[in-house]
Amino acid sequence: MKFKDFLYEKFYPALGNWVLHGLCRTLKIESEGEEAMEKLRKNGQPIVYAFWHGRHFLLVHYMGHRNASVVVSLSRDGSLIANILLKSGFGVVRGSSHRNPVRALVDAVKQMKQGRHIAFTVDGPKGPVHQVKPGAIYLAKKMTAYIVPISVGFSRCWKLSSWDRYLIPKPFARAKIIFDTPYLISGDLSESAVASACRELADKLNAITEKADAQLA
Repeated sequence: MKFKDFLYEKFYPALGNWVLHGLCRTLKIESEGEEAMEKLRKNGQPIVYAFWHGRHFLLVHYMGHRNASVVVSLSRDGSLIANILLKSGFGVVRGSSHRNPVRALVDAVKQMKQGRHIAFTVDGPKGPVHQVKPGAIYLAKKMTAYIVPISVGFSRCWKLSSWDRYLIPKPFARAKIIFDTPYLISGDLSESAVASACRELADKLNAITEKADAQLA
């Protein structure tokens, strides 16, 4: 194994996993609306989790070991993230809206048929920020799966200057996770219907993001 491959496949994932979970264990976490999602999960209903790319740090810690797979890009950074997710109790679906979207959708359908739930950073992997890509909509409609919008806020955090305005909580901060009401996609998969469904999901995510931030202001 080449040294660079060792770093991305072994060393960086192990270090990232240790830092992420160690930091998240210091947080005072409160969740809202989780009961409806858990009821669906326990009843065996398929779920598509949807959240903004910049708000997923805590979700890697909080949502692991719940029979979910995350859609991750095929880039080298995506491979690093995939290895961290695997160590955190997730499966992975490789592909994105930019590279091999059909492959990602086919694999997601296959995993859902095997009983797994699928999670999307719906404005990833490269933005634009807070603009929903259609992958989650197509999957939810095809599989008659419930979409659960999720967002996270922190009382104290670092905000990176990246495209997604990525948030990393500061140690011992308060954190709020909001699970919005699960819902099914109505209508067909025409271009106009999908665009409307993307706007609806973006509105829901923006609303709970603003709510989480306001509660911790």
